[in-house]
Amino acid sequence: MALLRFGTSVVVRIAFGHDMDSENDPNYDDLVRGNGDALTTCGPPGGTLVDLFPVLQHFPSWFPGTFFANHARKSYSIIRRLHDYPLAQVQRQMLEGSAKPSFLSYHLERLQQEHGDGFRPDDDDVKGAASSIFAAGSDTLWSTLSVFMLAMVLYPEAQEKARKELDALLLGSRLPELGDRKALPYIECVVQETYRWLTVVPLGLPHCTLHDDIYKGMFIPKGTTMFANVWGISQDEAVYQDAGSFNPSRYRPRTEGGNEEPFPTFHFGFGRVCPGRYLADGNFWIAVATVLSLFNIEKAKDVNGEYIIPSVGMITGLTGFVVKSLHGTDLHLTSFMQPSQMI
Repeated sequence: MALLRFGTSVVVRIAFGHDMDSENDPNYDDLVRGNGDALTTCGPPGGTLVDLFPVLQHFPSWFPGTFFANHARKSYSIIRRLHDYPLAQVQRQMLEGSAKPSFLSYHLERLQQEHGDGFRPDDDDVKGAASSIFAAGSDTLWSTLSVFMLAMVLYPEAQEKARKELDALLLGSRLPELGDRKALPYIECVVQETYRWLTVVPLGLPHCTLHDDIYKGMFIPKGTTMFANVWGISQDEAVYQDAGSFNPSRYRPRTEGGNEEPFPTFHFGFGRVCPGRYLADGNFWIAVATVLSLFNIEKAKDVNGEYIIPSVGMITGLTGFVVKSLHGTDLHLTSFMQPSQMI
């Protein structure tokens, strides 16, 4: 839950101006869980009949092949609440003068100034844009953090090497900062390898061709919906040796024992790439560096004292993959230093 709360709190603050600083935040916690469940269980893009034949959304529930259309109907209230609840809260706060700066409050104020009484503050375009920030940023960040935690459990040698680099720079006197990024090349490799090893958006987001095209002799007509096989690119053995292994050193120069393989560039999409990539990348880097500077991540033990070895597994969803094997009982965190000891 801590990873989910961290990944979500950042985008909730940006999109809606709400600080998720309480362990008991039922309204936004429900939005987080409901949105995650809806996106995760709707099936992979293009993987259901209703994606191929949209007319099925209008068929009755007993008709064969309408399962995911029915699931979408059940999830409608959840997604509707994701659009309506934050807007209502921000509108109320704006009237009270207590609204914090956010994407939603900024655009509500701007549009009201431009259009006056002609602007409807419940416009779906405004709600949809703000909710898209939430939907796109919450699941992907916490899923990537889960992949990182899994990698640290399964590859302790990488964790140890990263910690030595942190200790040499920080000397145990402070937490890492974004300004330290260039001085921590191995931490950078850990971040990049996490993006590549188990990419959480394996098919990216669908794109539509703007004109007729030909690729390797294949005709692609205008208006075709296309998916980039990000997973296939990330596991290409011609580029990444032993691609199934988590090996941050693969990016290092050969003089330092690496393979000089290229950093991944595909995880934030193609063409119209993710507009929040810099925010997401910065947040993920600081999370990785901070966790490694404070904790030792180990395999947990079962009731018999035997180590639990989590398996590498994913659950398919609409916008990404989430690790299915890494539960609270699969890892153990040993704290090196309490935050209060930091200068």
